Amino acid sequence: MIIICDKSAIQSLNRDQAFWLGHHYRANIVPIFLTEVLADLHKPPPEGRTAEDVVAKISAKVPQLGALPNVHHETLVLGDLLGHPVEMGRVPVIPQGRSVQAGDRVVNHYGEMPESAAMRRWRKGDFFGVERDYAKAWREALEKLNLTSIRTASHARGTLKLPDLAAVKAAADGIALANGRRYAVFKGALDVLNIPESYRPAILRRWKEQGGPALRDFAPYADYVFRCEVFFHLAIATAKIDAVRTSNRNDMAYLFYLPFCKVFTSFDRLHAAIAPLFMGEDQAFVSGQELKDDLAKLDAHYRALPEEVRATGAMQYAAYPPLEGDFLTSRLYDQFEPGWREHARNPIKITPEINKKVMDHLRPMIDAIERGEGAPQGTVPTEVRDAVFNFTVNPSRGKKL
Repeated sequence: MIIICDKSAIQSLNRDQAFWLGHHYRANIVPIFLTEVLADLHKPPPEGRTAEDVVAKISAKVPQLGALPNVHHETLVLGDLLGHPVEMGRVPVIPQGRSVQAGDRVVNHYGEMPESAAMRRWRKGDFFGVERDYAKAWREALEKLNLTSIRTASHARGTLKLPDLAAVKAAADGIALANGRRYAVFKGALDVLNIPESYRPAILRRWKEQGGPALRDFAPYADYVFRCEVFFHLAIATAKIDAVRTSNRNDMAYLFYLPFCKVFTSFDRLHAAIAPLFMGEDQAFVSGQELKDDLAKLDAHYRALPEEVRATGAMQYAAYPPLEGDFLTSRLYDQFEPGWREHARNPIKITPEINKKVMDHLRPMIDAIERGEGAPQGTVPTEVRDAVFNFTVNPSRGKKL
């Protein structure tokens, strides 16, 4: 189950809670999360600690096994507008892997992602100079951000009255539909989405060739991000979002990635108010406190198991959430992973024979990856059925496995 956690949610967890988060969920590590974590290098640390210590401690809590960094939303928006569809399938969108020939099969190999490698360094307190410079520049830009100008400009155009955030969302959706003025709104969307001028002629040509459709039909993900941006500006203009608290702009950035998760969790009150407006029936917003409490309950539950059971490792005794008891994680599995209880009651027993069969299947792929054998020319990435991922896990985090 794919989960997106904002910085507040990760920072609140202790070591054991963070372990169970990474065990029962698969984290989508979104760019704004990495930016917020790194930016703490230039935030006054608590007394007795350094900024490097703070960032290292947060980084150590981020799930490692199975966690995947998402492609930046601006890259996805541009690709969507240029005719490269973005699948909003509640899973992370990651860069294309390297196609490798393995016998009569072609596999996609995904080495350690640059973002994952960076997090691994940060856990050790190791930061590149360019990262420190970026953190400083980002925090300075945040301090200079003037959201009140949005409200001032809106008032100059006339009074806009919207009673609540749901009404703001409905108004944003109406603007994006652009009934009767699609060309003007489409060009305006390119401005709002910060599309580089060099790409605009090709995008407009493609749009006109298709008969000038609504943005939601032309580029659905770009339309989604456009709606988020319009919503934010309307909410600021109507004082539904505080214009003084500039960090609200960063909080909004998490919404750009909601199509790529099942669960979003945060302690932020703004997230609690607006995220559900942008999530589907197949998704859930969970408060950071509720998730933290559930992870603590899970830890207590597993610690109470007999020692001989725990000695088998978490991959055995906790392959699935508990079948009995009142656990949020179990309820989320019920909602989003139908059939998991049957698998939990009748788990596959990992025998030496099964291990050998799995390794026999993987060995040709691993050997081909190590030899660096590329796939034949003309291989279509979408026709590749197998994928191999590399994950580097801190040994201290994996001791329960």
